[in-house]
Amino acid sequence: MPPSLAPVQVPTQQAPPPPPGRNPPLVQNLPTAVQVPAPIQQAPPLPPGGNPPAPNPPAANMAAAPPRTIRTTPNAFDGNPAKAKSFWNALENYYTLNDAVYANKGQKVTAALTHFKMGTSAGDWASDRLATALGATLITYSTWADFKNKFREQFIPPQTQIESIQKIHNLPMGNREFNEWYQDWSMHARRANVDEQT
Repeated sequence: MPPSLAPVQVPTQQAPPPPPGRNPPLVQNLPTAVQVPAPIQQAPPLPPGGNPPAPNPPAANMAAAPPRTIRTTPNAFDGNPAKAKSFWNALENYYTLNDAVYANKGQKVTAALTHFKMGTSAGDWASDRLATALGATLITYSTWADFKNKFREQFIPPQTQIESIQKIHNLPMGNREFNEWYQDWSMHARRANVDEQT
């Protein structure tokens, strides 16, 4: 509760008398200063036990937390051609889900090269790609699309390409809807790596 205040005396100042022939001013007694007591702020009551509460952590620390990866990483690839497609699908899915973590595409390729099992043909291939990138004047791991093409060239069996070329030429439309037939034809064209002219 604030202490009781004593009445405040306000000094007044007398205005000088007007010169002869002039009207006197309307206000003759003006206060020079008025003192008003400042309100007293009371501290909030302490919680039980008498200790003040702990301060909240600064908001900057919470905002600076890096994004976290989603799901577990794909199993290491050993270079087995029979597992190449399933490995690539798992790898691409993982990095698509974690696109916010790997916003830099070169960093994405670098991280993906760690999923190749050392001591195998796949590990040797990944090691060669790292050495090539680090040996360049300007270190670059190229784009994700380029990395995908290099992987496909290295690990997807050529037999699949030969089979796809044969199916492009021998895929009759018959009674099928054109869009269904064209989807199959396009899939084999991609696997055969045919260009527009072919």
